[in-house]
Amino acid sequence: MNVRIQTSTQFHQFSRIATVLAIALPLAGCMVGPDYHAPEPSLESSFSQSTTRPATTQPSLVTDAAAPIAEWWTTLRDPELDHLMQRAVAGNLSLQAAASRVRESRAMLRAAGANLTPTVTGTGGYAYVDGGKGFKLGGGSSDPFRTNLYTVGLDASWELDVFGGDRRQIEAAAADYEATIDARRGVMTSLLAEVARDYLSLRGLQKRLAIAQENLALQQDTLEFTQLLRKSGFNTQLDVSRATTEVAQTKAQIVPLTTEIVQVQHALAVLLGDQPDALSAELNKPANIAAVPPSVSIGLPADLLRRRPDLRRAERQLAAANARIGAAVSDYYPKFSLTGAFGTDSNEFKPLFNASSRYFVIYPSVSWKLLDFGRTKANVDAARERYEQAWLGYQDGLLTALHEVEDSIIAYSNEQDHHAALAEAVASAKDSVDISRDQYKQGLVDFLQVIDTQRRLLVAQDQLAQSDQAISVNLVALYKSLGGGWEVDAARQLAADSGAVPKAP
Repeated sequence: MNVRIQTSTQFHQFSRIATVLAIALPLAGCMVGPDYHAPEPSLESSFSQSTTRPATTQPSLVTDAAAPIAEWWTTLRDPELDHLMQRAVAGNLSLQAAASRVRESRAMLRAAGANLTPTVTGTGGYAYVDGGKGFKLGGGSSDPFRTNLYTVGLDASWELDVFGGDRRQIEAAAADYEATIDARRGVMTSLLAEVARDYLSLRGLQKRLAIAQENLALQQDTLEFTQLLRKSGFNTQLDVSRATTEVAQTKAQIVPLTTEIVQVQHALAVLLGDQPDALSAELNKPANIAAVPPSVSIGLPADLLRRRPDLRRAERQLAAANARIGAAVSDYYPKFSLTGAFGTDSNEFKPLFNASSRYFVIYPSVSWKLLDFGRTKANVDAARERYEQAWLGYQDGLLTALHEVEDSIIAYSNEQDHHAALAEAVASAKDSVDISRDQYKQGLVDFLQVIDTQRRLLVAQDQLAQSDQAISVNLVALYKSLGGGWEVDAARQLAADSGAVPKAP
């Protein structure tokens, strides 16, 4: 049993289809909904907290927008930090998860693009028909009707994107994909800043530990000298007790410093994707905190729009929300579709693939929601509100970025003044310790003054070490607020997008 369309019938069918296409295809260039225009916020010409401090006295901040901040940590000239950064980029698990989200978004973009193409389904089947004795053919025979039916064919359907709803969805998916790339860049920026901050904190803690140990040795010498004077009868037991107290208090300060050092080493190892104790042997040897560069490029406020990944991501999310308004608006308009089938059928297998057994069916259709009780309008209103939320999020992110940069600039600049005052206090405290010890030996001052000067020296040295650490950490915070660091991984990101990065099983 064959189903066939004669040549004349086919001609009329194609004529009708051509008429429908002639009407629909010119409309396919139109896209309903608002076209997207990237925001152009009005920003100040420079940061209010920028300084013109000369580089010959203290590190300066310059507005040279051309100066690169991609590998900002290299300005600290610390090979160990450079090595840790490379290992973090290669091994951090959060960064790998962010790369996976980029690949997921890219797959969703491909899926959205496929909506513009026809769907073709291959079919095939076999049926055995037994009509029973009561079934009579045209000749009136009462013999039971039995036959085989073999079919092979292709079914196709295609919804024409006349008013651009699918293209708006593709536009939204493309913006989402770009947003996930910038989200990964944000993870990269935060990761590099966190590695640098922890590493510099570690070096600062090690310096504070060394200072405490040096002061402990000094206090133990003082204790031994005091005990010797007590045996000779030149002082009292009170002096010995005070010296013993100072030694015990300094020992007590060393214990939490040691604990913090181990904890920071553990945190660094996890950032690198290693076991917590993986860096203990490597980082146990103390090293000085790297000196900050003579000048720091902060650029202009407008540079934040292209530098900071969070602002770039917010702008892409805004674009996606705008495109989804158009996708929602397209439901107001009719949908045009083409459906067709081509194949062969026969009650015997051998002639199944003969030209005489083929069949061909195609028909256009149109559907239009005439009454949906406000469902489409509600969806459009919801899409517009989501755009408004994205717009407010972008503005809030911009204000937050400016706030972070201004705070980082003032913290970095003022800590240098703080450091200079502390350095002067340490120098004075050292002189006071030497003078008080000499005068105590000569009997000119009591032992309480010696203890007091030693305590002041320990406090001043510890504060100076903390200030060294704070300057470097503030520099890291400044570079992070400026959005530096993510550009270095462009090649690896391309490899991740192409699937070259190994995937988890």
